[in-house]
Amino acid sequence: MYKVLTRSPKFWATVLVAITVLPGWSAEIKWETNYSNAVKKAQETGKPLLIDFWATWCGPCKLMDDKLWTLEEVARISEKFVMVKIDIDRMKGVASRFRIRSIPVVVVTDPWGNEINRQEGFSGNTRGYLSVMRSMPGDFSPLKPYAERLAKKKKDAEALLGMGKAYADTGLISMSNVYLRRAMKIKKASPEIKGDAEITLGINCLKIKDPKQARACFLRSLKRYPGVLEKEAYYGLVLASLHTKNTEEARQYADKMAELFPDSDLTKRAGQQVAYATGNR
Repeated sequence: MYKVLTRSPKFWATVLVAITVLPGWSAEIKWETNYSNAVKKAQETGKPLLIDFWATWCGPCKLMDDKLWTLEEVARISEKFVMVKIDIDRMKGVASRFRIRSIPVVVVTDPWGNEINRQEGFSGNTRGYLSVMRSMPGDFSPLKPYAERLAKKKKDAEALLGMGKAYADTGLISMSNVYLRRAMKIKKASPEIKGDAEITLGINCLKIKDPKQARACFLRSLKRYPGVLEKEAYYGLVLASLHTKNTEEARQYADKMAELFPDSDLTKRAGQQVAYATGNR
């Protein structure tokens, strides 16, 4: 006669935890298959869209399903996206909109469908896809008011500037620059908006370690938009000069700040940074 062994609830809870963390076990990705519904969900949540373009006859697509989308880390990271699978044979309009010529293709967009990143093909190497998923911000909510304004008026210079700054805050510098340049191209945009956009472009260049281009942006701002954020432009020139180790030039710009804006905290900071770089602390 076999004896039935009973276990406490605590025991079974321990077993359940052990099972859920066993290698090979992972949460399933929650895929959307309707693009319009996915966009609506993304806009409601502020999450970016990750769109996997595929077809039933595509061998590399099946390999991607087996080698990439089954990874536990991918399933975990996928929570910060609205994940969408688009069968190009069934949703030709969406495939055409994103200019899909071969598959598999994975496109990441903001909640309004603006493309941020694209990766094509799959041979089994997951590194590039993982890198994009890890680095992509998961909350685009700060962009919403500007995106809504641009949906009504594409040439809203103030909204374009706001979008550019909001993208810069997310760390997506290339997308930020796209909107900033669009703002500057609008003929009726005020000097304040254009100057602000130029200064932000310069700051973006410093972030990606391109001090020469940053310097050009700050100088252009001072020349084209006098009186607009001049303090910030000179401070940017101090930083750009320090990045290129031109401490003499940095000192000249810091002195100019002291002359024009003697009581500014930014002037004080510029002087301190120049002093630190030249050893005069």
